[in-house]
Amino acid sequence: MCVREAGRPQGDLIMRLRSIALAVLLIAGVSASARAASLTSVDVPTRGATVPQTFLIGGWAIDRAATTSTGVSTLHIWAYPANGAPPQWVGAASYGYTRADVAAVFGSQFRPSGFNLVTSSLSPGGWVLAIFPYNSLRGAFDPAITVPITVASTVSSTSKLLRVLQWNTHHGGFGTDGVYSPDRVASWAASFKPDVIMFNEIEKNDYWGNQDQPEVYKALLQQKTGKTWYYVFAQEFGQWTSNGKGNLILSTYPLNSINRYELLHNYDRSVALAQITVNGRNVTLASTHLDPYDATLRLAQATELIGWAAGQAENRILAGDMNAWPDQTSIAQLNNSYNDTWTVAANAGTAVAFAGNSGETMKGRIDYIFTSRGASNLVVKSSQVYDTRDANGVTPSDHRPVLTVFEVR
Repeated sequence: MCVREAGRPQGDLIMRLRSIALAVLLIAGVSASARAASLTSVDVPTRGATVPQTFLIGGWAIDRAATTSTGVSTLHIWAYPANGAPPQWVGAASYGYTRADVAAVFGSQFRPSGFNLVTSSLSPGGWVLAIFPYNSLRGAFDPAITVPITVASTVSSTSKLLRVLQWNTHHGGFGTDGVYSPDRVASWAASFKPDVIMFNEIEKNDYWGNQDQPEVYKALLQQKTGKTWYYVFAQEFGQWTSNGKGNLILSTYPLNSINRYELLHNYDRSVALAQITVNGRNVTLASTHLDPYDATLRLAQATELIGWAAGQAENRILAGDMNAWPDQTSIAQLNNSYNDTWTVAANAGTAVAFAGNSGETMKGRIDYIFTSRGASNLVVKSSQVYDTRDANGVTPSDHRPVLTVFEVR
């Protein structure tokens, strides 16, 4: 099966390219583009990953020989069954997403080099994805990048609870007493028995704590819960391997895939993303932290965030310090595409806080856990804002944690 595309090489050429890619796969195991100037990287899924039936394929592709563009205009994706049956067309990836990390290495012209495609077309079992970048300099497809994966079986009809915690840690654990203590934050967090934690203001090897806090929190949570924790960290400037502040997702479920995104409407706002499988269902987790000063900028960031997240697989959970009360325009914008789980729980009588608090996570309610309107497998059971004051009224952060319990069906 082949798909024709206007202005692209037609059926017989695509079929020949497929044959070439499969031959290379069987003989050599392609992992990078054969042309020296052409570079393609597949971030998700990783090689050998087990993915749910709806999953994201994403990465970046460029030709360094290009002088005014990225040198790539689209990517075609096929899937080869492990049983040797004919390959299956998956689709043409959307191309042109911002990749600040690629631009930092190869130059600003390669910034719009990201690609992604959400698919649910593959049946359970073993597959090899073959991803063909279309090289606009040559007017032809480059050889494929290949990624072996396993698509998980469909789920049973039973349900499972998923506990998701959102907490701004104030630079990784500076309490209202001015004391830096990740151990104090981790102890409280572990006491809530979360399956997933979304932390904001996590600092990696900078002057706030001088520690690799993502690793510190992973180790502390493993010590306090006896479970294995997995994480993805998105540094705020979009320099994904650099030190600095950012957003951290921690999960007791293995991460099937990860992604990161730098919000264009500010220089220091990012999104961390991870996909997990719960009860056989895909759950896409996204953590962000919007601008604290400018309502107009927050609205622009919320709009951009909605647009970017729309390309991610359902069922989506978006959490973070949104720095806005529920009546502000940025929250109204998010409410057009997402459900505020505190409000859902409050309407059902299952939202819980404590004496003198009606859901405020700081001076108002500015920390949120949202679910996308298309998250049909997620049902909000309850939501709770916790009182973390000690006997002296000291809290481990200047924010209060909020936790939502979902039923995953």
